[in-house]
Amino acid sequence: MKVSLALHKQMDRKKRPGWVRGDRFDVDASLNEIVVLSQRVRELEEENWKLREAAVPRHPTLSVSIKFAGTIEEPLVLNEDEATGDIKDKEADDSLLTFETVQRKEVSKKGYLGNTDPLTMEDVPADVKNLISQEILDKYNSQLPDKKTVEEYVREMYSYNEVQKNGQLLDFIISNVGTAKATDVNVTLEFPKSFFIMKRREAKEWTAPKKPRMPQNPIEETRARKFFKDNAGRQLQQISHLIGDSYAFGPKPIDISAALLESNYSAFWRVDIEGTTVKVWCKNLLHTYTQKVDELCIIPMEKGIFKIKVSMMCEEYIKPDESELELVVE
Repeated sequence: MKVSLALHKQMDRKKRPGWVRGDRFDVDASLNEIVVLSQRVRELEEENWKLREAAVPRHPTLSVSIKFAGTIEEPLVLNEDEATGDIKDKEADDSLLTFETVQRKEVSKKGYLGNTDPLTMEDVPADVKNLISQEILDKYNSQLPDKKTVEEYVREMYSYNEVQKNGQLLDFIISNVGTAKATDVNVTLEFPKSFFIMKRREAKEWTAPKKPRMPQNPIEETRARKFFKDNAGRQLQQISHLIGDSYAFGPKPIDISAALLESNYSAFWRVDIEGTTVKVWCKNLLHTYTQKVDELCIIPMEKGIFKIKVSMMCEEYIKPDESELELVVE
C-alpha cells in the first residue's frame, strides 16, 4: 500500500511519458549516426597524432661570440655592415664559440724618468770633474723628486703603457640561433685574474700621467757646455741631440681613435664590469638575429692558454646555460 501511494505521488509531481512504443523510435538512424561519429573520432585522432609528430617546439637558443677588433694602437677598420649593432645572422654556426689568438707586447717597468738617484763626486767622469763642485751636486740632488713620487709615476706610466700596447678591443656578440624570441637576456663572462677589464671609453680617456719635474743633470749640462766651447760653430744640432737623450723616459703617448672607441650605448642593452666579471644585459633578441656590443677592452697581463666561464640566461630558460671559451695569449 505504501509503495502504491509513493508511486502515485511521484507520477503527480514529475510527469513522464511512461512506456514508449518501438514504432516511435528510429533505431537504424541512431545506429548510423553513431557509426558516422565514431569514424569522425578516429579521423580526428589520426590527424592530431600527425600534427603532434610534425610540430617543432619553439624556444630560443643563445650563443656567445667574442671577436677581437684590434688593439688600441692598431684598431681594425670595420665596414658599414660589420659596424651595425643589430644584424641578421643568416648562417649561425658553432664557429661563434671560437677565440682568436692575441699577441702580448712586453712593457718595461723602468726607464720612464732616467736616473733619479742622487749624484756623488764618484759619479762625475774625469773629463768634467774639475768643472763640477759638490755644491752643484747638492743643489741637483735637492731638486730631485722624492722616492714615493717616482714610484707612483713609474707605476702609473707602466699601467698606461700596458693599456696602450696590450689593450685588446672586443666585439661581444650574442646570437639567438633558436626558433623563438629571447627576452631579458643576461650573459656573464668570468675572465681569469690575469686579465684587466675596462670599457673602451675608459681606455679612450686614459692619458699619460704628468711627468715629475726633473732638474737638469749637471754632468750632461757641463759636458754640453764643454762640447760647445771646444767645437763652436758646428755642433748646435749635436748638442740638441745630446741633451734630448737625457730626457728620454719611455714611449710617447699614443692617440686613440675616438670614432672606433666611442661607446654605442643603447637602451636595449647594458654592460657592467665588476673586477674580472663582465655582465651583459639585452632587452630582447629575435631568433636568427645577433646583437653586437662593442664596449669591452681587455688587457692580458700574462701569456698562456686561459679559460673564460660563460653563463647565459633568459626569461625562457629554466636554468642558465653554462660553457667555457678558450683564449690564447702568445
